[in-house]
Amino acid sequence: MSLSLAHTSPQAQTPGQPPADAPMWSGVWQGTVGRADMRLCLQAQQEPGEDVAGTYYYSRYLRLIPLSAAGDPTADGRKVVLHELMPSKAKPGAGQKTPTKDETVVWQLQASADGEGLAGTWRSNAKSLPVQLSRVRLEKPKNGADGSLFSPCESDAFNLPREKPAKVVSTEVKLKATGATYQRLTLDFEGRQDARIQHFELLRTDAAAQKFNARQRQALQSDQSALFECGRAVIARWGLGGDYNTMSEPVFMGQRWLVVKRQSDDYCGGAHPNAYVGYETWNLEAGQVVDPWTWFNAKAARFKWEGSGQSRYQTMTMGPMVRQALAKVWPREDEECADVVEEGGAFSWDAYPSAKGMVFMPQLPHGAMACQEEVTLPWAQVLPWLSPSGRKTVDALRQEFSEPPAR
Repeated sequence: MSLSLAHTSPQAQTPGQPPADAPMWSGVWQGTVGRADMRLCLQAQQEPGEDVAGTYYYSRYLRLIPLSAAGDPTADGRKVVLHELMPSKAKPGAGQKTPTKDETVVWQLQASADGEGLAGTWRSNAKSLPVQLSRVRLEKPKNGADGSLFSPCESDAFNLPREKPAKVVSTEVKLKATGATYQRLTLDFEGRQDARIQHFELLRTDAAAQKFNARQRQALQSDQSALFECGRAVIARWGLGGDYNTMSEPVFMGQRWLVVKRQSDDYCGGAHPNAYVGYETWNLEAGQVVDPWTWFNAKAARFKWEGSGQSRYQTMTMGPMVRQALAKVWPREDEECADVVEEGGAFSWDAYPSAKGMVFMPQLPHGAMACQEEVTLPWAQVLPWLSPSGRKTVDALRQEFSEPPAR
């Protein structure tokens, strides 16, 4: 089963041109390589030592192929020579064949006198094809993400044709732990994007399940928009889009309660990739996520409000008995992870309920992700740490864990 996921395009802005000091070949171009329709963006190097001068895609495939300048591309404002090392997974383009991994393509281009055209040759080994391009009008000129340079490769003119909505592919899946079934939702970009976006919905028709399902569909929409934003942040520098992967899957499914595992990893141009693994505990009847730490009494978990106004936020400090119990089992016998504890340990701890007890997982700095490990403390140990209302909630949860699986 597949559905179309809508994508709202930004409103068109006043047509503009690149800055006056930009090379004449800088901009977004539409035309052909041989008979293949394509769109190209070219720009001056963003920083000294960077090689990427642009990227392009064939209209039929919409997958980015990066280009790097041969020599200094700013030496001549009208001429530019580019090299393309086509990745082995690239779709066939102008040559209409699958390229070898090390096939090198050379572009030789020259702008017309009025700067409205770009023409030259695309050459691969013994094969040569003509290139004919016309300038695409850009939205109002603006600086790049760092506020320093205009970036045609980040523009709507170049990116919107590629940002086609994905199809939502639905697959019925059985939860291994209990045999309960749910429906996996996967965005299918048909090879246009380097991404994996996957959530799920419940196979139930009651109001509580439908509210959760609506939130999951919204998550698909939000992740698709985040993927497109991530890609634009990287494309101007590397010639390829960002790397964006996120998913959610059920850990436990009951009639009233649901535990969801969420994980993501991405690279959107920062100093290093980002990664996250965490859990959500859903009260389906209330239609909201519940923080299991609120089930603990004041000796086990103390909450405090910090800041003021819109910057106000809440912090939680674990009590000594919880910290000591976790310290006995985490980290395992690992010298490097022991160093993480000495240097400050976890930023925070996620908690979620299971049939055997409360599960805790540390949230760690990027360099210590290998030490991220779940710790289960048995209910017999955890129950004395709960408040009366928390104990009542956990008793109901444990009863649900023992019931037949919800569909």
